[in-house]
Amino acid sequence: MKRLVGGDYQLDLSSIEIEKSVDGETYTSITDKSVLDQLTDLRSFIGKSGMIKPVWVKLLNGETDEIIVTRGSLSTSDGTTFLIKILLVGFILTLSVEFTQAETEDHQPLDEWYIDENDAKYILVSKDQELAQQLADFEGDVGIDGDLSVSGDLELGETSEAKIFENIVDADGNKRFIAGDLTKDSGLDEKARFEYAKWTLSGSHLMIVCMFEVLEAFTASGTTLASITIPEWLGAKIHPMGSTQHIAVIDSTYGYTPNNLAASASPIRTYLGKTNDTGLYIIIESGTTELGKYYRVVFDLVIN
Repeated sequence: MKRLVGGDYQLDLSSIEIEKSVDGETYTSITDKSVLDQLTDLRSFIGKSGMIKPVWVKLLNGETDEIIVTRGSLSTSDGTTFLIKILLVGFILTLSVEFTQAETEDHQPLDEWYIDENDAKYILVSKDQELAQQLADFEGDVGIDGDLSVSGDLELGETSEAKIFENIVDADGNKRFIAGDLTKDSGLDEKARFEYAKWTLSGSHLMIVCMFEVLEAFTASGTTLASITIPEWLGAKIHPMGSTQHIAVIDSTYGYTPNNLAASASPIRTYLGKTNDTGLYIIIESGTTELGKYYRVVFDLVIN
C-alpha cells in the first residue's frame, strides 16, 4: 500500500487482469497475494485512524497495457465489509472485501484483521448493467418527496394492495375508493326499470346516480325511488339540513326519449334523505313521469 501526499492511499491492482463480468452479477475472487496484503493494510489503516479515506487505484488497461491511476470511493456499513467503487469510462469496478477479526485462544478479539479465501472479490460491469441490477434488486418501500421524473420505459410488476386505488385508506383506516348498488323500491317494480343505479366514493367525492326507464307512467307524491346502504363511518359524515332528514334536493329532472332526446312535458322533483348512518333513500316528491322516457337523478356530495 502506497501512501500519497495528503493522507490518501493508492491501491495497486496492476498485477491482476480485470475482466468484465459476462452476466453483470458474478464476482471474481481476488487471489493475488500482493493485492490481498494491500487490502489488509488498508483495513488496518482505517482502524487506527478512525476515518475512511479516499483511495487511489492503479489499474492495468487490458486492451492497451496502459497503466491508469484513478480515484475510488471506499465505504462500509458495519466496519467488516468494505466496498471500493471506481468509476471508469462507461464502466464501474467494484471491490468487495470482507474482513475477519483475529481472536485469542479464548475468543477475545485482537486488533488484527485478515481476509479468508474468496472474501475479496471484484466485478466490472457497464454503467447500464449496474443500473439495471440495482433496479432488479430493489426491494421494500420508497418515499418520494417532490416530483418524480422517469426517462424511458417504466415497467411495473405485480402491484401490492397498497398501490391499488380500491385499497387507499384515510387516517382512520376507512377505504376511500368504494362503490355500491341502489335498490329499487318494490312499489315501482312494474313501473320503472333501473338502467344504471350506483353510488361511488372517490376520495372525498360521493356521487349517487339513478337512471331509470318508465315502463308505466305514474304520478309521484312522496314516492320512494330507491334505498342505499353505505358504511356507517361514511353515513356519519353526511349531515341532513336542519332537523329534517333531507340531504339534497333536485328541483327539476326532465325525462328524455333516447332516440330523439325529446323531453318530457314536465319535470319531477326529487330529494336525497337519510334513515340512519347506514341508510339513505331517494324520494320523488312530486311530478308525473311519462311512458318510455328515461330520467337521470344525480346527487353529488363532498365528504370530509
